[in-house]
Amino acid sequence: MKLLVLGSSGQVGRELCRLPWPAGYALAGFDRGEVDITQREAVSAAIVREPPDIVINAAAYTAVDRAESEPEAAWAGNCTGAANLAAACAESGVPLIHISTDYVFDGTKSGPYREDDPVAPLGVYGQSKEAGDRAVRDTLASHVILRTAWVYSAHGHNFVKTMLRLADERPVLRVVADQTGSPTSAADIAAAIAAIVRQLATGNRRWGTYHFTGAGAVTWHGFAEAIFAEAAPWRGPPPPVAAIATADYPTPARRPANSRLDCTKIGGAFGIRPRPWREALAEVIREIYGAGRQAARVLPLIGLVCWMTFAGAAARGAGCDNGAIARHMVGEALLAANLVAVAEKAGMQPAQINAVLKDVAQRSGIDEFWITDSSGRAYITNTGIDFTFSPDPAKQPQASAFWPLLEGRQTVVVQEARKREIDDRVFKYVGVSGVDKPRIVQVGVSATNLPCN
Repeated sequence: MKLLVLGSSGQVGRELCRLPWPAGYALAGFDRGEVDITQREAVSAAIVREPPDIVINAAAYTAVDRAESEPEAAWAGNCTGAANLAAACAESGVPLIHISTDYVFDGTKSGPYREDDPVAPLGVYGQSKEAGDRAVRDTLASHVILRTAWVYSAHGHNFVKTMLRLADERPVLRVVADQTGSPTSAADIAAAIAAIVRQLATGNRRWGTYHFTGAGAVTWHGFAEAIFAEAAPWRGPPPPVAAIATADYPTPARRPANSRLDCTKIGGAFGIRPRPWREALAEVIREIYGAGRQAARVLPLIGLVCWMTFAGAAARGAGCDNGAIARHMVGEALLAANLVAVAEKAGMQPAQINAVLKDVAQRSGIDEFWITDSSGRAYITNTGIDFTFSPDPAKQPQASAFWPLLEGRQTVVVQEARKREIDDRVFKYVGVSGVDKPRIVQVGVSATNLPCN
């Protein structure tokens, strides 16, 4: 099963790319710099180049307020882009999973919105998304439109990260308390999409529009208070959070007072039942502060956040079998390579890069990151196993992986791998765009004291 993900650098796209897809599933993800969905030719070319079984559109113009001053960009990203994808999928006979929003409703309903409730978007963002949804329905019968709301994650721009940042900048936070919705983790959305994909693969073709959000509802003010309560073990006592009315916080775009979505239908069709939003929030907060499956490290001098999958924590949660440890270490190596490429683009010197890698290594239970690119530059943190990509083009179409375990040292070697996986897919994994990617020929990590053997 081949999946094509558009918008791989966004919150949901990134989570889709890091999901542990079952054996037999392959994912090709592209961000806007690689495939601009507003350009029909680019969309068609991507489908020809990476012939998929299912296309997932996680790309969108999501700047709600800015959309009011640049409607052309919003309509291009949300309507034209969706129409282009639907048309290309129709031509190729490929189903499309398309992410939509609660902003297609005006928020005047007293209860949660059902899929068949009348739409009445209040602003340009919602109008452009609703038009994109209609284009998908009108063009492609084999579609799933997934409406969601109040999306957040440990990366990207979202309410959770904004609150944590503002708490360090302001003595008192003022947050709207008369808008209600259901916070939804991007990871949960990705998991729901994965469940739909698996159902489609087994013949459950219940096409149509579905709602998926975190279970339960809260105001923005209540959400903010929950964020600081969950973050208290790391950042200390919560800051004062004052409840205000929407009228006290004017914004260019009007927002629905009620964003609650009824998620009953998706449970009946695909067996998907959202978990409580507070449970998902706790997981994301742990991730932000480095206690979850990932940790954010801020590169010195440039304030750029890179995300590393920590092998130590991952191994503890995965049952610690040797194959799992090996695969986690491969992920460490690949993401370390990405970090180097981003750091170089930002002008960091090798010594500075090594300092960052050393810090990451110490926090993740890894002894060393070893990266060598085609120009011979090497980055080594401190004390390997190597991850070797064959420079011979004739050997690129097939990859053979070996997972040997040497006594006293977890070891991974991958040989004759397709270079495009390191040149494109790896860099796309953490959503980096506009980076001059070096031709990496060796990437390695070593560890002698992971939590289990």
